[in-house]
Amino acid sequence: MSDTTVVHLLRHGEVDNPRGIIYGRLPGYHLSANGRAMAEAAADYFAERPVVALYSSPLERAQETARPVAERDYFAPSNWKDLDNHDLDLGSTAPIPLDVPSASGVRKLILAIGKDGNAYLLDRDNLGGIGGELASAHVTPMRAIASPAVWSAGDGVFVALEVDGANCPPDSPGKGLLVLKISADPAPAISTGWCNKVVSFNGAPIVTTTDGRSNPIVFALGSYFDNRLYAYRGDTGELLAPPQPVPGTVKFQTLIAADGRLYVTAGGKVQAFTF
Repeated sequence: MSDTTVVHLLRHGEVDNPRGIIYGRLPGYHLSANGRAMAEAAADYFAERPVVALYSSPLERAQETARPVAERDYFAPSNWKDLDNHDLDLGSTAPIPLDVPSASGVRKLILAIGKDGNAYLLDRDNLGGIGGELASAHVTPMRAIASPAVWSAGDGVFVALEVDGANCPPDSPGKGLLVLKISADPAPAISTGWCNKVVSFNGAPIVTTTDGRSNPIVFALGSYFDNRLYAYRGDTGELLAPPQPVPGTVKFQTLIAADGRLYVTAGGKVQAFTF
C-alpha cells in the first residue's frame, strides 16, 4: 500500500474590514487582531503535525494567516516555486551565521544568498518560514556559487564574494569582488560596502586580521583566466600592493593563510606568499 498524503485546507483569519466592503480579490485587506490570534492558534495546531509544504495565495490576509504556521525552523523566498523551476533557488552557498553588533547587544542573524543573486537576512532563532526574511537585496547579477569570507568591524559585519556587484559605487575601480555590509540598526539591512577587480571562475576570497577584527585584508585569487593574487584593505577596498602572478590557477580556486603566509596550489605545485 502506498503512503497516504494528508492535505490540510486553512481559511484565512478574520479580516479588518469595519466598513463591510466585499473585498473579494482586492489587495490591502489585512487580518484583524482577532484574525492574527486565529493564525497563531492554527500555527499551534500544525506544530504537532508533520507539515512538509505550505502553499498560500498572494493576498495579504492569506499570507498573514500562513506566516505563523511557517515560522518555525526553515526559510524560503516567497517566490520559491518559480525559483525552483528555473534552478535559481537557495543552496549554491552555505547559509552564513552572523553576530551583528547593535545598540541592544548582538543580533544573531543568518545571511543566505540565492543563485538569482538575491541575499536574505534571517533571524537565527526564527528563520521566518516562507517570505519571512528580515531584509533582502539584489546583490549580484551573477549566480552566487563560491564561498564568502566574513569579518566584523565597527558597527557591522562584512561579507566578501568573488562576484560582480549589482550596486557598486560608480567610481569603483573594477568588478569581480563584492563586499557587503550587514548592519542591525536601526533595522537589519544589506548594503554594498565596496567593489574591486578580480577575474576568476567561482573563486573564494579569504580575509586575515590581526586580532579577529582589526586591520582586515581581503585576499582574492584571480583564477583560471587572470592568474594573479590581489590584496585589498577590508575597510576601504584599497589595493595594498601590485597583484602578484600565480601561474596555473584553475576554477573554484581559493587560498589558505597560516603563520603569516598564503598558500595556494597552482600549476601542479604548492606556492607560498608572505604578507
